[in-house]
Amino acid sequence: MNEYPFNLKGRQENFKGTGSKDGEPEQSREFILEQGVVIAEIEHHGYGDFKLKFVPTGGFSEGGAAAASIGGSLATGAAAGAAAGSIIPVAGTIAGALIGGVAGYFAGGKVGEAINDAIAPTVWTPVDYQGEFKTWCIAQVKENEENSEDEEGFLAPGKYCLEVESKDRWTCRFIQPDLGQSSDNIVSEVAENYDLNEDGLDAGLYILGPFKSGSRPVLAHIRHSGRGAFYAAAHSVDGTHQCLIFYQEGQFLVEDQQTEIRPGKEYFFYIEADGECNMDFTGGY
Repeated sequence: MNEYPFNLKGRQENFKGTGSKDGEPEQSREFILEQGVVIAEIEHHGYGDFKLKFVPTGGFSEGGAAAASIGGSLATGAAAGAAAGSIIPVAGTIAGALIGGVAGYFAGGKVGEAINDAIAPTVWTPVDYQGEFKTWCIAQVKENEENSEDEEGFLAPGKYCLEVESKDRWTCRFIQPDLGQSSDNIVSEVAENYDLNEDGLDAGLYILGPFKSGSRPVLAHIRHSGRGAFYAAAHSVDGTHQCLIFYQEGQFLVEDQQTEIRPGKEYFFYIEADGECNMDFTGGY
């Protein structure tokens, strides 16, 4: 059985519930999110409405919690993808287009526009959907820094609990991977010979990594054969950076796409594709 990313080293939590027939939300025990990246696997075993939130419970500044979508999108299914080096990506099948806040954050408006108090903790709602499904979501956790321009779209480190609205069984487990577990470099040693016609990923949702960036700028080469949306973003393992790699509807081929991937960092890639896709990287100058 493929246990990626839970076979990585890092803080892990596992929760499950039976649902509430009277409509009252279930609340988990308290847990801590530390600075870094959090990757969650969420599953719903019923056909009704299902909403899951990460809700801050204390240790934050006054002003209350601001509601916002941070990252992740909804997918159904859970077939494992093909190997990428020594790492097996988690995968699912998209339930129609991009759902959730991750695409809206990077491809339109910023989450921060919905937050009145930049220091306030944020309620992360990775799933608000209906029916039986299994999905993967990702978010950054980062200490607030005064006058920083990179605070939008991040969760604050601190104490949280899960708040779940469902009448059926559900599970949620997540991991905050430790640094120093990169399986490969983002730019491979043979990247100059990349071939976008080689076998790629099928339509679906993928989390891959971690991969480490080098000293040179990173250029992306992407092919997408679907009619719907393609979305790819990079999330640093240390929690300090996240960036859009590319977002576009329909079939396309793009080469030498500049990215904001920073040098000397470890990243996870979050990818949603409506059709088969390839994504390779080379070093710029």
